[in-house]
Amino acid sequence: MAWRELQDPHNPENRNAGNGGDLVKHTVYLTVLDYLLARRPWSMELRVRECHAGRGMYCIPAGDGRRRFLECLYSPLGADVGVLLHDLQRASQTALGVWPPALADLNWYSGSAVINAWQLGNAKTGRHRLELYELAADTRAVLRAVFATPGDHFPRTEVRILPGPETHAAFDGDSYIEQSIATWNSQDLVLLDPFAMWRQPQHQERRNLYRGIVEQLLRCGEESPLLLLFCSSGPGARRSEWRRVT
Repeated sequence: MAWRELQDPHNPENRNAGNGGDLVKHTVYLTVLDYLLARRPWSMELRVRECHAGRGMYCIPAGDGRRRFLECLYSPLGADVGVLLHDLQRASQTALGVWPPALADLNWYSGSAVINAWQLGNAKTGRHRLELYELAADTRAVLRAVFATPGDHFPRTEVRILPGPETHAAFDGDSYIEQSIATWNSQDLVLLDPFAMWRQPQHQERRNLYRGIVEQLLRCGEESPLLLLFCSSGPGARRSEWRRVT
């Protein structure tokens, strides 16, 4: 089934994708990738491991408040402007056949999984990998369908969506990272977006898991993976940190 026909109504990010916090987060992601892909050893091989990867492409309905941000980002429609997020939205949506002919026809936003794949796939050198972790099976189904779209949309990029093969069960990417990160190295970039889970008592177990991730990084020393962490700093806001823990 085509990705535009698939639904994941319980995905909370369907209401948030393309908002102001997302535009900041994705600009940071792309800037970090741009920096690393221009330098060795990452220019030869960079392995991006993205948790909470989402569905890849998000519908922005008519009348939604996010459209005012996106209308600013997407203008002008007919040309690249040297702004990473604008140009990659335009390129990826054009490849997928949904770039609007006019701002009034705006319907879609490329999420981080798609724009990261596009950035890696169009790197000038090397071969790069994108590994995507998403909790809900119905959201993963949309993500898999996006990357299964016919055509050479993401050249030279190996995209892996876990679990593989698909089990249709929940997949805890946070736990997978905590269990695996000690086996990765400085050519692995881990992207974590844990939402607003830092202040509630019921999230203590999850906070402990994130502590475990940081402790694993500390034990890795100079060859530790790179970690880019976004966390909520208040209603509707996000704060980012890029940590190389040594």
